[in-house]
Amino acid sequence: MLPALSMGLTLAVLVFGVAAAQPAPSARVRTAPGVPIGTAALPSANTLAVLTPSPMPRPTRPSWTGWVTPPTRPPSTGRVTPPQPARQEPVTADPVTAAVMTGMAHRPGRWVALTLDDGPHPRYTPQVLALLRQYRVRATFCLIGTQVRAHPELVRQIVADGHWLCNHTMTHDDRLRRRPDDRVQYEIGAAKRLIEQVAPGARVRYFRAPGGNWSPRLTTAAAAQEMQPLGWSVDPRDWERGRSAASIVRQVHRQLAPGSVILLHDGGGNRAATVAALRVLIPQLLRAGYSFGPPA
Repeated sequence: MLPALSMGLTLAVLVFGVAAAQPAPSARVRTAPGVPIGTAALPSANTLAVLTPSPMPRPTRPSWTGWVTPPTRPPSTGRVTPPQPARQEPVTADPVTAAVMTGMAHRPGRWVALTLDDGPHPRYTPQVLALLRQYRVRATFCLIGTQVRAHPELVRQIVADGHWLCNHTMTHDDRLRRRPDDRVQYEIGAAKRLIEQVAPGARVRYFRAPGGNWSPRLTTAAAAQEMQPLGWSVDPRDWERGRSAASIVRQVHRQLAPGSVILLHDGGGNRAATVAALRVLIPQLLRAGYSFGPPA
């Protein structure tokens, strides 16, 4: 490749020399007769020798200057610092949650507590009582004071059938936990006294806050009157409008476990779906080996 490059450069120099030897455009060249025009302008051999360049030197690669210094890392101490866990605050038990009974933890085996709220109702409570009597099952009725006053004979029938009683306040005020102390005392105390009045000798063992809206004042007031605050662990939401018997049954089975407290309603609205669901649920639970008892 280099000889070819040298030859090309030599020819370029020769052409350049010939062009340089040409007279200026304004000069007129005279030649002897018989000599072609331009022959006199060719360079001589001596001129060619002078214009011939020396061979070009062979290109050389640049010399290696040394190694490239890699980036340095900080020296290792030989110890790996483990990630520090996030600081956790101590967990304290909620006194309200601890006071409210939601299961039958003290009963081994397949026990369940059936509770019915917002009665007694003149249409649906008798139907529920008939079903319980048919299957020899006992339940807990959470009674509202105004309903007790309106239907005292149903309270006496509940007691006569051996069921358990629960105080559900006088008027079912969902915001009772925000009311003044005198209102709290009236709602709980007046309902308890009225139940005991219409059913002499009956014991009101439990208290359930309206809507499950608890507060320390409510649990304290219930305990002061020797009533156990009662919650639930299974809520099929049978009180919702448009709820079908099939959906109530399905939700109970989905949430059910041994020791559950089931929340249903025999008052407070149209409870036809609840009664229909009980016709299915009670025999199903009995066939599954469940026994019905009081929350404890």
